Parts: sequence; structure tokens; C-alpha cells
Amino acid sequence: MNKLTLFLMTAAAAVACRSVSDKTTLQGKFTGTEAPEEVSIVIPDVIDTTVALKNGSFKIEVPAAKNVFGRIMAGNAMTNFISDGTVLTFSLVGGELSGASNNPKASVNDRFEKYVNDVNAYVTEYRTNMRAIADSTGISADEKSLLQEEYYNTFNEKFLDFNKNAIAENKDNAISLYALQNIYSDLEDEALESAINTIDSTITAGNTFIESMQKGIDARKNTAEGMQFTDFAIPQPDGKVAKLSDYVGKGKYVLVDFWASWCGPCKRAIPHVKSVYDKYHGKNFDVLSVAVWEKTAQESIDTAKAYHVNWNQIVDAKNVPTDIYGIVGIPHIVLFGPDGTIIKRGLYGDAIEEEVAKYVK
Repeated sequence: MNKLTLFLMTAAAAVACRSVSDKTTLQGKFTGTEAPEEVSIVIPDVIDTTVALKNGSFKIEVPAAKNVFGRIMAGNAMTNFISDGTVLTFSLVGGELSGASNNPKASVNDRFEKYVNDVNAYVTEYRTNMRAIADSTGISADEKSLLQEEYYNTFNEKFLDFNKNAIAENKDNAISLYALQNIYSDLEDEALESAINTIDSTITAGNTFIESMQKGIDARKNTAEGMQFTDFAIPQPDGKVAKLSDYVGKGKYVLVDFWASWCGPCKRAIPHVKSVYDKYHGKNFDVLSVAVWEKTAQESIDTAKAYHVNWNQIVDAKNVPTDIYGIVGIPHIVLFGPDGTIIKRGLYGDAIEEEVAKYVK
């Protein structure tokens, strides 16, 4: 490489670096009937202001803040943005508000826009293929369910990899948080902690989502397999208070199903739970359903009746047990030992009976 070429490349890089500053210019020009009288701009802990438009235009300089998502509203339209130290120009077309940088190569905001578009493409692909399986003819409902499960597993692995890459490539900005929110419930705790630690502390420090994830990890460590159960108490519609300790730690193996009436996978798991209950229920084994995240207790009661749930139930538990046990997805089925030791978490499908059969004859 000759010296002139090297100089030109170095100069170009210097220009690109100088174009990202500690301030971001937000601007836009709106025309037609969609043009609002003002725009509202919020960057958490940075700025919360309203700017009046003059001749359909606005321009304001705000501090750069790559660690959080800002929000801009124009009339009924709203979009998120990242204040990345470049000039962001917003347009309003067909009721959709969007922003683009004058320096796409250096713009974290433009990278975020691309990420969102890619996620939307994944979602469209997923819905299209799942619908195609559901609408297919010549196969049974069970075969459709199996095909959908197989497709989900394949898709989910691809979507996980996409978001893991997004986290690694954006560890110094808020895109990493957005990507983590899309996949955290599918990550084992070791992988989740690794992902969190990948992100710069300037992004994670004081972030409520990260704090919530860490709290969940700590809860699952405290209620991991081999640990003693942690009790909880829930007021019931009849005025009594039901406790987990009313059933667990009483000398029986107890299968506890954390579920909700609106949850499709939860309802699909009930026949498996019922089969195990009918086969093993007795002096050494029992089942308890705990309804969580419901609007009303009656929803759980009605659904349980419709699905012929004839074992012990605690309803209206809301998020009390899920916070204690760090549960982020339901159904979450746990087998407890006679002394209250947590034997196995996360049981589903045929694995429920396989685990129970190890201990109860």
C-alpha cells in the first residue's frame, strides 16, 4: 500500500470519527395533513421536552446517550431512537415515523433500525410458516402439532443465534439490551449470565431489565434442584390462606404445575399431568396446580373445571411464586421430594411421567 493511499484512508477514518460527537441533532420536516404542531422527545434521565414546529420543521440538539432508547412522538405517530452523536432526520409517511442518520456507517440508530427490520422479517417468516402448517391438509392434528414443534425448534435456534450476534456486536449500546430481551427466557442461566457479562457495565448499570434478570437468576439458584422448597402463602377466594407447605414437605412426592388459563402450552400439558395423577396418586404421591399471572381467580377455576382438574389447586397466586422460583415461562412443572427437596424443575410432556416413575411405583 503506498503512502498516499494510507493517508487517504486515515483521513477518511478521522472524518468519520469526528462526525460522531457528544451531541445528537434531531431534526425533521413534515408536510401535508399529517404534519403535527409539535414533537415530544424523551430520553430517560436525559431529556423530556416538547418542540414546536415552524413551517413544518423542527431541530434540536440533545446529549448523546447510546445506553438507552429515546422516544419521539409526532401527533399519533411514535418511534424509538438512539441518540448516537450524529444528525438524525425524522420523516412521517403514511402515519409511520422513522429516523435516519446523515452518517449511516457510524450511526448506532441506523444499526438499530436495521436490527428491528430484521426482527420483523423473522417474525413474518415464523408466522407464515406456522400458519402454512396449520392450514395444511391430509395430515392429522397431532401431525400438525409435531411439525409445528419441529419448525419452532429449528426457527428458535436460528433466532437465538441472530440475537446472540447482535448482543456481541453492540455490547456498548442499547441494541444489546433489546436483543437480550428477545431471547432471555430461552437461555439457561449460565448462558444468560454470560450474555449479561458480555454487555458493557455502562449499559447494564442501573438498568431495571438487567436487575430483573439478575434477580431471577438469583431466585433460581436459591430454588435449584437439590435445594429445599421455599414457601409462599396466597389468599384464596373462600377467605382462607393456602400455602405451598400445606402440600409440599409432608412426606409425599408432589408434582407442582405453575400454569395459567390463558396459556396454550399450559392447557396442553394438563392431560399429561392428569395421566400421571390418575396413575400414581396415593399415599406416596400427589399433584398441585398453582395458577399464576391471572386477571381473576375465576378464570383459573373455570378452566380447571373444563379440563377436569380433580387434584389440589391454589389460585390467584399472581407473580408471588414465580418471583420466588425465578419462573419466566409457563407451564413450569416441578417435582418435590417427600422432605420438600426440589428434585426436578422444568418438566414437560412425557418427561413428567418419566421423572415421577423414578421415585413412585
